Amino acid sequence: MLLLEFAAQGIRGVAPAGGRSTLRPGYNVIGADGAALRRLVEALLYPAPDDGDALIRGGAVVGSGPVRAGLTLVGNDRVTYRLVRDLGGGCQLQRFDAERRAFATVAQELGAVAQALGGAIGAPPRGRFEALLTIGAAELPSRIAGEGRGGAAALAPPPRAALSPEAR
Repeated sequence: MLLLEFAAQGIRGVAPAGGRSTLRPGYNVIGADGAALRRLVEALLYPAPDDGDALIRGGAVVGSGPVRAGLTLVGNDRVTYRLVRDLGGGCQLQRFDAERRAFATVAQELGAVAQALGGAIGAPPRGRFEALLTIGAAELPSRIAGEGRGGAAALAPPPRAALSPEAR
């Protein structure tokens, strides 16, 4: 499974300007509250009826308006899917139909959506997902002070020698 895009509406710490983030293959850096983003992606990949309540209790919901989120992803079957979720209730998993060049509904019930995500689409088991999704800024090599190294200063290139007047 490869995540292509996520979108959020009404969720504090997740929605970037414009409400959506396009992801490129490889490593992505997203300016969001890591815990809020993690809870949101978990609510999308492992849907449960009380996800909206959990986000409200965790203080992630902004105001009293609609709380919606979505993911676009490529499944292990190499088909593009779109998951749209109203965290107050509804959910819809759609599959891209290349012939019609449009998305068609696959499932609308949380149980059927969860089963499809864990099946051909290939969402990782929850334990593996929890271990792989995010790292904190403190875990980056530039922030870790190893034995005999001074953190970011140890990773910086040595200072350059100034050019002589003839070389300028």
